[in-house]
Amino acid sequence: RALRFGRNTLAEAREALDVASTCEPEEYEDDLPEFKDDSPESDESSGDEQMPSKRARLNERQCPFLSEDELREKWLDLTLELGDSIETKALEDARTLKTQALEDALNYLTYTGEVFIACSLVYIDPQFVTDLVAPLLDHTLDETLGAEGASTQATREKSLIEYARGQRCNVDELRDALKTLVRDGKLCEELLSFLWRRLDVGVYRERVLQMLQQSGLLFPAEGSVQPRRRWMLPVRMPQARPDEVARWWPARKLQVGWSQLRATYSLVERIPAGVIERAVASLEDMGSMRIYWRFGAFVIVSSGGADQHALLHSSTSDCLVGSQVHAEVRGTSIPHLRVLLARLCGKVDQILDDFRGLLPSRWRLACPQCLTAGRWDDAEHWPLAEVVESQACRECGVTVSLPTNHCELLIFVCSPEISRLPNARPEAEDVREVMKGQGVVEIKDGGTAQELRQQLLAVPTRHFLFSGHADARDPSGVGHTLGFTRPGGGLELVRREDISSVMGRHSATAHSGVCLELVFLNGCSSDGLGRDVIAAGVSTVVCWRTPVLDPAARLFAKAFFEAIARKYEYRRSFAEAVSALRLETHVDPTGTAKPAYQLCGPASSQVTQFSLPRPCGEPMLIDACGDYLVDLVP
Repeated sequence: RALRFGRNTLAEAREALDVASTCEPEEYEDDLPEFKDDSPESDESSGDEQMPSKRARLNERQCPFLSEDELREKWLDLTLELGDSIETKALEDARTLKTQALEDALNYLTYTGEVFIACSLVYIDPQFVTDLVAPLLDHTLDETLGAEGASTQATREKSLIEYARGQRCNVDELRDALKTLVRDGKLCEELLSFLWRRLDVGVYRERVLQMLQQSGLLFPAEGSVQPRRRWMLPVRMPQARPDEVARWWPARKLQVGWSQLRATYSLVERIPAGVIERAVASLEDMGSMRIYWRFGAFVIVSSGGADQHALLHSSTSDCLVGSQVHAEVRGTSIPHLRVLLARLCGKVDQILDDFRGLLPSRWRLACPQCLTAGRWDDAEHWPLAEVVESQACRECGVTVSLPTNHCELLIFVCSPEISRLPNARPEAEDVREVMKGQGVVEIKDGGTAQELRQQLLAVPTRHFLFSGHADARDPSGVGHTLGFTRPGGGLELVRREDISSVMGRHSATAHSGVCLELVFLNGCSSDGLGRDVIAAGVSTVVCWRTPVLDPAARLFAKAFFEAIARKYEYRRSFAEAVSALRLETHVDPTGTAKPAYQLCGPASSQVTQFSLPRPCGEPMLIDACGDYLVDLVP
């Protein structure tokens, strides 16, 4: 609270300690010194602000948020100034003890709502989060486009002109951007800066944006790139389904040769505000084409060399309670559709899990034969989790074939904003191309450890490829772990023992006859995690003993799965990938093509200046027979 109100932290701490030393424990909270926000309010106001000026224009000591590292250092400095009397054998022990005390305090304050923590930022003043969101949802923005909002429009126009003059930007572009936000829910970088002009987010702007993306308030628009990024705000998108959707998804009508799977999630109460909007936002990593509206989304997904269509939308009954979420997919392959449907339902489940008070009936699958026959309203329904390959339908009077879904290869592409890997996504595309015709290949752009667990749980998977950083420091402080990515590109680190245990659980054969046979950790120094995954039960792991060059990792993965697609066993495929690296050549300054790579550890995975051959890294394969190293490959 001293940081929040810009007070001297040392003086406030001493006062609190004095009170604590003279009170009984039960009296302590009541006798704490009263904290009042006596910071001066700014007289500057254009009249259009919906937030108090004191929240936006801070005095030099006020601190609405700061990074976890900054807070930790402030805490340690404060405890040293107080002359903590705790006796410890070493300074490091003291720092550890004090840091744990800080963590305990933060957990308590988070529980009571005193602070809010997201994306490694601690919002000491949770009201600041409200101040970040308020300009984006401000209802007076809508009034600026109508005749009834003439006064508001004039005030907003004055603010736009003053801001454009001060920032030397185009006021006409700002006006157009404002109209686009209100009408279509699209937010551009320039308009965001205008809306946040009275908020000081400083160097942490990207982390703040990541927090808003994680909350589902906004998500990157398709094709958005810096420096002119664009976002979609689900709560501002049109409520009506766009007419364009009907062209791709004609109501109650299937293309010749296509099938449809439809799952429905029924709730006994209305869907809480924001759930569908968050679900819509979560689809930003699916498919090559997406059409959004406030309560739904249409996506075209390429899988197995063919397009599939997915539709997520909600419906609410006319009564005061009861609502449904529908996940529907169309395509030519039932196994592929089952994989896509599981992924779609999983995204909704992840959001609904945050609302523990809901009483759902869970997903129920409509008989696809009933849908094909036109019985859209009277189709037989089965609990989705209990659906097997052959389902007897009482409405159709036949046994419906629903081939078991499984994913041949799941690829996580994790290239965090803090350290981009330019070859990660192209690598995934290369691998999908060589695996064409081998079954479902699913590419996940970014992804958290939680999403990996849910994906493996929802869809039996044979092979898993992680393309990203694997040499991040494990949160336990020992060894390396994978660098997952959160929505918006933020880095996520979880303990490698937790990652390996998740993979190990899926190494046992599922009801579909498919289990996780191979884990390919295509990242620097991933051998430690690789051994943990083997110990957890996965039969084969491909990893790197050293740092690896990004382009070499891409070539190695492509060559390995190229051999897998030709039905070679894992060791032979590993040998083919090693040969691909050995045979790769680059032209030197004399015009002579020479071996490009040397299979040993480079100093860094991001080396750009080199002489041939370049040390590219040392891959290895681990299985029940032991370590298969480069030196053993003929």
